[in-house]
This record gives sequence, structure tokens and C-alpha cells, in this order.
Amino acid sequence: MRKEVDEYYINLDNPDETTLRNQKWLDNRLDELLNKTEKEEAGYIQEKKEQTKSLESQIQELKKRIKELEAENKSLKKEKEAVERNVERLQEQLNKINNRLSQKHIPVSLKGEEAQLIINELIKNDIISPMGRHNVAGEFQTHFYRWDSSKALFGYFVDKMSFQLELYDSGGRINWKEFMPAFSNYEEIVKRARDTVSNYKQHPSAKMPEKAEIIDEAISNAEKILKERKNTTG
Repeated sequence: MRKEVDEYYINLDNPDETTLRNQKWLDNRLDELLNKTEKEEAGYIQEKKEQTKSLESQIQELKKRIKELEAENKSLKKEKEAVERNVERLQEQLNKINNRLSQKHIPVSLKGEEAQLIINELIKNDIISPMGRHNVAGEFQTHFYRWDSSKALFGYFVDKMSFQLELYDSGGRINWKEFMPAFSNYEEIVKRARDTVSNYKQHPSAKMPEKAEIIDEAISNAEKILKERKNTTG
């Protein structure tokens, strides 16, 4: 055994052609393996760089989207606050309207036979609308009215009705408050209505409001009907 080992080392120290060929093959093989390993490592590193670059790009996109969402959230928050303010404002208006409507009713002065004849004819002419609800029996009950024509014509209506029904106050002036509970939109139209009456009373040549003749005719027809009824019953 010792002899074989000695011969092996002798061969390494004094290699023959076969040994040299084998050594060269081993060297080449080693170089190939090293080159392959280096290429694989280089490819792996490049692949990871590309993956890293892709991930960094995705992270930037996500950060950008987060900023956009934060901006949208701020915008939505402002919009929400504006909507809430509008809701509060509208609720206040609704409460005022409901409160005002709860106080609306037809006063005794406008429930009389003559007043009802005049008002019913104006309802037929789309100047006044009855406001109310149906009762259990399905009958419509009028609780108050809505003025559907011009503000100026409302002034003319109040003036003529005050004269016809003698609704003046103690000073002989038009008692505007007598009509206030009867019309749901009285507060919105009364100022212009009063100005109209004041104007044509101070200026007799002033033009009367449009459709004034319908009111005159309604009053005239009511007088005729009442007169006929009186003659029939009398």
C-alpha cells in the first residue's frame, strides 16, 4: 500500500501525458463551473434588481394614490360639511314654514256666504288654491288658502274684499291682518300688495293689476246670487 501511494506522488511530481491531459480537463471544467456560477449569480442579481425596481414603482404608485385619497377625503369632508349646513338651513326654513302653517286657518270673516261665493269663483279661475286634506269619509276639507296670482292682484283682492265685507279696522283702514291667517304665502306677498293699493289710491289714474276684472266680476256675481236667494226666500 505504501508503495502505491509513493508512486502516486511520484506521478504528480513527474506527470505523464495522461496526467497532464486529465489536469487540463479538470482545469477547464472548473473554469466552466465558475463561469456558469458567475453568470447565474449575475442573472439572479439582475432579476432581483428588476423585481426591486418594480416593487419600488408600485410603492410610489401606492403613495401617490394615498395622497389622492387624502385629498379626496378632505374634499369630501368639506362637501359633507357644506351639505350638513344646507340641511340645517333648510330644516330651519321648514320648521318656520310648518310653524307658520300650523297657525293658518280661515277666519270667521272669510267663512261667510258672500266671502265663500267670491273665493270659490277665484278658485275656479286659478287665482286661489284651497289647501287642506281629505277626511276619513274622503271629503276634502279646506283649512286655508294659497294665493296663486300676482302680489299686486292680492292687494286689489284684499282692498275690494275689505270694502265688500266691511273688514276695516277702527281707523277705517284696510285690516290686512284679517287675511294673514287665511293665506299660506301671505308673508311673502303682503308688502308688494300693500304698495300696490297705496299706489293706486294715491294715483287714481294708475293702472289696475292684471286680472282685476275677474275679482270685480266675482264680487258682482256673488251679489247677484245673494240677491236672488233673498228674493226666493223672502
